[in-house]
Amino acid sequence: MMKIKLTDIPLEGLEFRYDEDPRNLYLADETIRFSGVIAIHMRIGKIGDTINIDGGINASMIIECARCLKDFPYPINSDFYLEYSPMGDAQKTEVYRIKKADLETDYYTGDSILLDDIAREQITLSIPISPVCNKDCKGLCPHCGENLNIKGHECKKVEIDPRFSLLKDYLKKK
Repeated sequence: MMKIKLTDIPLEGLEFRYDEDPRNLYLADETIRFSGVIAIHMRIGKIGDTINIDGGINASMIIECARCLKDFPYPINSDFYLEYSPMGDAQKTEVYRIKKADLETDYYTGDSILLDDIAREQITLSIPISPVCNKDCKGLCPHCGENLNIKGHECKKVEIDPRFSLLKDYLKKK
């Protein structure tokens, strides 16, 4: 677990570069798979009580295509900038509208910040909602479930359930 104590940050800041084993960041999640280590770099600065973190993450994930369900490598090259401010008592109960600038701001309590949490968050934000192996991926056949990207796919049309034959005839009359 990578943790930085706020009192250990000098005026000139700190710089970290390290490779992390994905199992250390995603202990219980077996759906997230990586090929190799996660390369993390962060530059941490401090202005008063505000902590600035400028960094990046490079990794290669193995994810499943949302169309054809085939596993494929997905590179992550994420750069980020975060600002951490101390959480005061008023901020804990205050309700306010989030502005775009607030998306890069987080709050800390205590005397340290977990860098692993930052890395995990940035990786999670880099994963697409519906990943596709190729922009031209054809997906799966709706009749037999075969991968349509495979050449020579010939699917026999599924016979209509006899209980629906009246509906088929109804459409022909119109």
